[in-house]
Amino acid sequence: MEIKEAEPKSDEALTQLGIEIQKEHKKRRNSIIIFFVVMIMLVPIAYAIALPNEAALEKEDLGIASASDFSAVDVVTGETISLSQFKGSKILLNFVNYGCNQRTNQIVSAQLLDIKSLIEQRDDFIPVSVFCGCCPVDTLRDFATENELSWSWILDTDNSIVQNYLEYIQTYGYPTLVFINKYQNIEEFSGYCDTPTLSDKLDKL
Repeated sequence: MEIKEAEPKSDEALTQLGIEIQKEHKKRRNSIIIFFVVMIMLVPIAYAIALPNEAALEKEDLGIASASDFSAVDVVTGETISLSQFKGSKILLNFVNYGCNQRTNQIVSAQLLDIKSLIEQRDDFIPVSVFCGCCPVDTLRDFATENELSWSWILDTDNSIVQNYLEYIQTYGYPTLVFINKYQNIEEFSGYCDTPTLSDKLDKL
């Protein structure tokens, strides 16, 4: 059987082949360019998704836990307040007991007067005092009026507020201070603090 040799391609065929190869290379180059352009466009989107937005921060801020909301009557003004109404502000929530025994009265009085002193120095936080249910209403009202303590005073008659913060109160007793950031997350809690220490802790919120 006779084997025929392949005929050499003409100049025209070679030119056409070169054109086809160039077209293929151009397609591949364009595909690579499109791929990188798309990736560059997707990076900001992926970054935005990965970063927590403000709503997410409200739920999973750097705080220890979310502060439990409550509504109660201010024994001094007679107005109903809730913790959530102060959202957006730093809150110094302090649990105190007054009128039950002299020793507790002294340290609680000192703490309340330190808070008053701090209010005179700065206005970027809101104090809220919660008294246990055994505190006499008249005693609280008289003490607040006589010492010009002009923030919200709550009498927790059924200990429903105390129960939500019991782990902190069991650690420090009275007074117990709970530092709440503007997202209503608890950043820190402690026992008695003097005015400079209170100010330092509020700076960190």
